[in-house]
Amino acid sequence: MTWTPGDTVKRGKRGNVTVVTVSPGRQRAALDRRSIVCAAGDTGTNTGSGEMRQGIRYGKGEFHRVLRERVNLRLAEEGRTFRGGARAWLTCAPAVVWFYGSFVALLVVPTHPVLIVTLTVSLGLATTACLTVVQHDALHQAISRRRWVNWAAAYVGAPAGVSWRWWTAKHSGGHHAYTNVEGHDGDLTQSALIRLTPNQRWRPIHRYQHRYVWGLYALLAVSIQFTGDREFIVHGRLKGHPVAAASARRTAVLAFEKLVGLALLLTIAALVHPSAWLLPAYVLWWGVTGFTLAAVFGVTHYVDTSQFPQPDASGMVADEWAVTQVVGSTNIRIRNRVIRWYFGGVANHIEHHLFPRMSHVHYPLIAPVVRATCKEFGVPYHEAPSLGAVYGSHVRFLEQLGRPEAALVPTFATA
Repeated sequence: MTWTPGDTVKRGKRGNVTVVTVSPGRQRAALDRRSIVCAAGDTGTNTGSGEMRQGIRYGKGEFHRVLRERVNLRLAEEGRTFRGGARAWLTCAPAVVWFYGSFVALLVVPTHPVLIVTLTVSLGLATTACLTVVQHDALHQAISRRRWVNWAAAYVGAPAGVSWRWWTAKHSGGHHAYTNVEGHDGDLTQSALIRLTPNQRWRPIHRYQHRYVWGLYALLAVSIQFTGDREFIVHGRLKGHPVAAASARRTAVLAFEKLVGLALLLTIAALVHPSAWLLPAYVLWWGVTGFTLAAVFGVTHYVDTSQFPQPDASGMVADEWAVTQVVGSTNIRIRNRVIRWYFGGVANHIEHHLFPRMSHVHYPLIAPVVRATCKEFGVPYHEAPSLGAVYGSHVRFLEQLGRPEAALVPTFATA
């Protein structure tokens, strides 16, 4: 009951059972319909091949359909379902305990500078762990099959001072649907000080972006808290695109959702510690979070193997959606289990972009299937051999785009 590279997977229904067969026609597995973990079109982005969104259409092809069938079969062989289940909860628990443990420790320790700084750094690192391991999966509806459970997990994890509804609209509806497409992927327009695609306007200051970008990364979280979701909350827009009817009631609800968790933590801290400590601790907390969050999430699309699809005049992208997800993302080979846990599903970012509603605990299992299928279809599959390699590639990427005539030169091979 094992798929091997070169096999063709076909699926047919017999009552409540889906029968999966593999060429040359041998029956390999009979899967209960509840085990089919990725139905056609279930990308988590509401965008599929040939479908128009915001004036963008993707080409048609067989790559994603074949890959879905093979991934379904591989998960069924291990008895796993689409969401994470118990594995996901066990993965999330250490991050939540770390975060609230650091916060409680800050409340009870004496106000000694060394202790406050150490525990605040721990709080910042734990916040990033919650965002990568807990909230990222929860907001993709990947932990549980019940939406309310996923939303509860998102709110119980580290309060980040942002609207999770804004993040979902921006991340799933923009970044995942139009990965690396200029004008549609909001992650490409973080700041005029950073040039992230060859299609963006060049400014002389970009010559130095590979040096100063790390300081900007430390400001990422605070910038998002104060300005990132304001347009969405107040005006119902994302990067100028209307997404909801603006109203005072909607603004009040979203503002409450954004602020309640963080405000509660800050109020508790203010009641325990002298107010003079709050601002420095807050800046350090979110500086550490912003820097580590950018170091985890900010590099896997912006390396010198990244591709940036450009629609033609009619809004057509030549490749099918799934192909653009692979060529626009990069995996990272992380051997240390603790660091790999800390990165959540980002180490397998290609698999995440192909199956964003799948819990990241399954990505190492399906990665060999994805890699082999990419090779069969001639789709470049990039994996940095180490963290040092991906960060070095990110610096070279920024340095190359800091030149007026940018030309990306890959530094690690296609799988």
